[in-house]
Amino acid sequence: MGWNIEPAPSKNTPRNTDLKTPFLIALLLLAFGLCHIVAETEETTSPTNEAPPSPHSSVQFINATSVPNLDLDIKGFHKYEKIPQGTKISGGDFPFTSWKLRIQKSGSTDPKAYFEKELNKAPNTASTVVLLGNLEWKQDASRKKQELQAAIVNFDHELTADEKPNTLTIINGLIQQILRVSINESEFLEIAPMSHHIWHSLPETIEATALIGSQQIRVPLKYNGPFQSGIVAFYEADRSIKFTAAPQLPFE
Repeated sequence: MGWNIEPAPSKNTPRNTDLKTPFLIALLLLAFGLCHIVAETEETTSPTNEAPPSPHSSVQFINATSVPNLDLDIKGFHKYEKIPQGTKISGGDFPFTSWKLRIQKSGSTDPKAYFEKELNKAPNTASTVVLLGNLEWKQDASRKKQELQAAIVNFDHELTADEKPNTLTIINGLIQQILRVSINESEFLEIAPMSHHIWHSLPETIEATALIGSQQIRVPLKYNGPFQSGIVAFYEADRSIKFTAAPQLPFE
């Protein structure tokens, strides 16, 4: 908006006319200021038609299956194909909290050999999802039907009220073998196949020792940074036992 200011009056102009121009300018400034204030008020108080933001969540994935490559389908979002064993897919800020997951052996010709699970996360939370199994059929305990050896296990990163920091989750992704684990040379604890155990209130620096048959694996770990928890998953690959580890980061 422009301002048109009149030329200054001559010396012969009476003094009482000098008040007109400043007075008009003052009125214009006052009017402009009021308009500006009203416009700002309307801008801040006027309702909007924008929908509220969608609730967000974060999930990272670990492929601890016993198959060379795995397909992971996150329904309505993305399909990951041929994920190698031990691979970690980092979490992110996703605009949804309902996760529909399906895993299947890469290149499988059996249309029924898949495993599905649905996760409903609380808004603004993070978790690690571990994929387990060999995705092969096996007779159940009753020997009357076949069941697929597969699992999708979710671990929340946020601690509950009765949980303490410096936690460690160790997962036995093996199909048949028992995993024996010792933390800092403590007594060995047995973890059944396709199961896990969680330790709490651990020292800042630890060493986990895992025994599977005659094979021994040592895993040194140190807690630092904003997170105070982590996951170690053991799985079978190329006829030997391997592991992968990942921190459990809080939602950001």
